[in-house]
Amino acid sequence: MFKLVFNIVKYLVFAVLFCVTAWYWLTPEPLPLAASRKEAADAAVKMMVEDIRANRGAAKSAVLLHFDNDPTNYVSNALRKEILSTGILDLEEIPLIDRIRAKLHLRIPTYATLEEATNATAKAETDLVIWGQLTAFETTDSDSAVINGQYHLIDAQTMQPIFTGTISTTKQEAATETVPDAQAVAVVEQAAEPTVSAYEATIPLYARILAFVFIAILLPMITFPFFRSTAARRSNQANAVVLVLYAAIGGILAFLMIGGSFATPALTALFFIAFIANAIYDLAMLSFATRLEE
Repeated sequence: MFKLVFNIVKYLVFAVLFCVTAWYWLTPEPLPLAASRKEAADAAVKMMVEDIRANRGAAKSAVLLHFDNDPTNYVSNALRKEILSTGILDLEEIPLIDRIRAKLHLRIPTYATLEEATNATAKAETDLVIWGQLTAFETTDSDSAVINGQYHLIDAQTMQPIFTGTISTTKQEAATETVPDAQAVAVVEQAAEPTVSAYEATIPLYARILAFVFIAILLPMITFPFFRSTAARRSNQANAVVLVLYAAIGGILAFLMIGGSFATPALTALFFIAFIANAIYDLAMLSFATRLEE
């Protein structure tokens, strides 16, 4: 039993190192952010924080949702940092899965409408929910940049917006316009065109599929001695443990292949096809190892 556990740990470490190395080769680069865009975003964030200060009422805590159409994550992160540094609200921590996605430069799930945002935070144990949407965040020439969008303060108890601001700013000046509460829902229905994540922008889908196929085929071949040592034990439990281990690795690779998001039915179907095909291949390799040990 000890030898089996030792072999599992040994090959698991090898498999993890193999996957990390493969990911290092394929890791996407963050989307570049021009200095003028940073200045425009910083100016807009300061204006937003002042508006939040003025319209928060007696609220002390909030959930800050990742802004829609913010593929660089800069605006969402800058707003979080500014709110925390000024101390106007106590923000809930970023979910662990979103931190992992950010580290891997994968798309962080967002909400395209006010209704989606309120439904997702219906059980929030805070006073406010802050949600926003960018409609433009780009350079206009070599010396200026523009950022446009809306942001909303939502009462976490009633799930109704108490303040909606429209941002229009350049790196030279910033102005924030407030719209009446009655228009809050109507404003956000004008959604911007979706943007691609850094992952999708740097590695096309066909390249990710090829990388998945390469790794999925090569990994069992490299670790085939582990399959043989497992088969030699003639234990169904040991075989099941190995299959579950390799299935988990295959699932992670398939999830990375689709960009870390079940954004469309096609990507979801691709994930399950890749996962099932990988599991069948691993089972075939283990069966082959079993025949060799008979």
